[in-house]
Amino acid sequence: MSGQQSTEGQYHEQLRELAPYEFEQFVAELWSLQGWETEVSQQSTDQGIDVIATKEHPVHQKHVLQVKRYGEGNKVGSQAVQQYSSLRQQEPGTDTVVIVTTSEFTRQARELADQLNVKLINGHDLSNLVSQLDAHSLITNYVGGREGDSVQTPSTTTSRNNTDTESDEDEMPLDEAIIAVLQLLLIIGVFGYAAFILITNIVI
Repeated sequence: MSGQQSTEGQYHEQLRELAPYEFEQFVAELWSLQGWETEVSQQSTDQGIDVIATKEHPVHQKHVLQVKRYGEGNKVGSQAVQQYSSLRQQEPGTDTVVIVTTSEFTRQARELADQLNVKLINGHDLSNLVSQLDAHSLITNYVGGREGDSVQTPSTTTSRNNTDTESDEDEMPLDEAIIAVLQLLLIIGVFGYAAFILITNIVI
C-alpha cells in the first residue's frame, strides 16, 4: 500500500509540473486510451471547454472536460462546479460534464456535483486511471521531455562558462599590452620632464 501511495504521489508531482495546455493534452490522450475520440480546445479559458470526448459504441456519448492542474491543498470548490455545469449548454449533444484535477474537491463541491450530474475526478482517481490503463509511459512522454531539458541545462551552462573562461584567457595578453603601454608612457613622461628641467636650467 505504501508503495502504491508513493507512486500516486509521484504521479501527482509529475503532472503538476506540466503546463496547463500540456495537462489538457495529457488528459485527452488518457481518455483516448479508453476508446474515446478526443479534441483539445485550442483557445481554452477558465470559462470554456478544455477537451471534448466522444464515443460511438456501444451508444453515442459526448463528454466535455474541464481540467484543473492544481497544487496540493488547492481544492476545487462548489462555485467552480456550478460554473462548469453549464458547459453542456455550450456544446450540443453533451451527455456529461467532467471536471478533472490533480488536487481534490471540497465536500460542498461533491454534493453539488451529485445534484447537477457533474462527474468529478480528483488526483487519486487520475493516478488510479493511469495504473489501470498502464499509461505510465504517457506520463514519461510529457514529464520525461521536461527532465531531459533540465538535464541539458547544466551542460549548456558549463559550456557557457567554458566559453567565458576561454574569452578571459584570450583577453589576458591585451591587458598585459595595455599595462606595458602605460608603463612606457610613464617612462617617456619621466624622461620628458627631466629633459624639460635640464633645458630650463641651461637657458637660465
